[in-house]
Amino acid sequence: MSNYGGKVMIKDKCYIYGSIHILLPHLENALDKVDVVLLEGFLIREWEKLVRKDPVTIVSILGVLFSLLVEKIAFGIARWYYKVFRGIEFKGDMFSVATLAKERGKIIERTDSDFHEVYALKKSVYVEVFTVFILFLVGIPLLVLILLTLFIEIIITANGIFYWEYFIQIFQVGIQSGILVMMQPEQAFKLATLLVTGGLLLSGPIFAYRTIDIRDSKVVERATELVNSGKTVLIVRGKMHVNGIVRELEKRGIYCKEIN
Repeated sequence: MSNYGGKVMIKDKCYIYGSIHILLPHLENALDKVDVVLLEGFLIREWEKLVRKDPVTIVSILGVLFSLLVEKIAFGIARWYYKVFRGIEFKGDMFSVATLAKERGKIIERTDSDFHEVYALKKSVYVEVFTVFILFLVGIPLLVLILLTLFIEIIITANGIFYWEYFIQIFQVGIQSGILVMMQPEQAFKLATLLVTGGLLLSGPIFAYRTIDIRDSKVVERATELVNSGKTVLIVRGKMHVNGIVRELEKRGIYCKEIN
């Protein structure tokens, strides 16, 4: 026990590492001090059932799967780098920590959430992400058209005076041109693919950000249980999770030391 900020805290029983997922963690020293390792790992199993239950969830789920695909590509590049330049087989940060922990006889737990739990606790997240996705599909073409219209009018009216009638005429021509483009299947497919891809790239991070509280609460509760039972814990989480987890553990009387 120690006094931390005027409050009695449990100290030296909790450690946390904020991982950058494409970098190899070096936690050998920390692992020697702990009994249990709590790893990150959002579960994506049985997402099809949730989509059948509520089709609105498809955008969030595809966004997350798309983000995982991008992450997998990044892992592939990192794996190549570590193998070629450092002679190390790198299979991801969580896998590396789990391997080290297993070699040292530590208890390993994956403490995270999944699509179904998020739906049960915070269904509104799926609605928010779906809304942002639709606004993106509609708003980006409209924004581009407005900016292009303004640019054309600036060129036409070189005297710097803004004329609404010119703007409306140019805008109408732009809409008509856009409709003609969309009537061409090949061009329409290219535009739709570009917009959907952009929307999904945006949806994944939004979903991740809006569900941090749910995901972190699980690891906070589990870490609290373990520390109160006398265990020493190492939490390995993405970098953006660290501050929130540390704050919540402090509220429960546990000082969790960040390892850099």
